[in-house]
Amino acid sequence: MTFVHYATFFLGMLAITSTIMFLLLAYFHNNWFYTGWFASVTHDSVNATMIYVCIVTILLVWSVVKEFFIGAGIIIAGLRIVDILLIHYGILLVSITTSLVLFTLLQAGIFILSVMLQHFIMKNCYGTSKKDVAFPAKNY
Repeated sequence: MTFVHYATFFLGMLAITSTIMFLLLAYFHNNWFYTGWFASVTHDSVNATMIYVCIVTILLVWSVVKEFFIGAGIIIAGLRIVDILLIHYGILLVSITTSLVLFTLLQAGIFILSVMLQHFIMKNCYGTSKKDVAFPAKNY
């Protein structure tokens, strides 16, 4: 696949993922990051949330591109372990105990959206949903 394909796929998923995470932050106030990087708690949380969202998006896009769907489950479970460690060290504060379940469901939904976006890009840009047809092996 080309750089343009990867960039389109990543940036599309980054927009979706960041929108969902910032809606959680703005409307429900159920997750806050306290890193101590900025004097303002809001700046702190927004910047840490963006880094978190970028990491989640990179990992989920990678699993879709590599068609490593079991890996997406492993990634989501691993992110819960990271969340628990962040809570333990006081970096991530969650207002309700179901927030980790909500994060898991949202990331599973984001993974499903990323699979759908990948198929959409493949079909509309390359005329197929099959990677083998869109990118045939070169015979040298």
